[in-house]
Amino acid sequence: MGSVGFLGLGAMGSVLARRLLGHGHDVVDWNRSPAPLAGGRHQGVVLANREWVADQLS
Repeated sequence: MGSVGFLGLGAMGSVLARRLLGHGHDVVDWNRSPAPLAGGRHQGVVLANREWVADQLS
């Protein structure tokens, strides 16, 4: 499956990320804080840093 990137795992992003993970996609996220990824709720999501995101957008 393909890779999907997210900018933030708020109310909508969290649901979408979990569904995509469940269907075998790789999910990469950048978030202002790592708190949404705490507790294993989004197990399998790769947390990107600012430099990676900037490189992908350039």
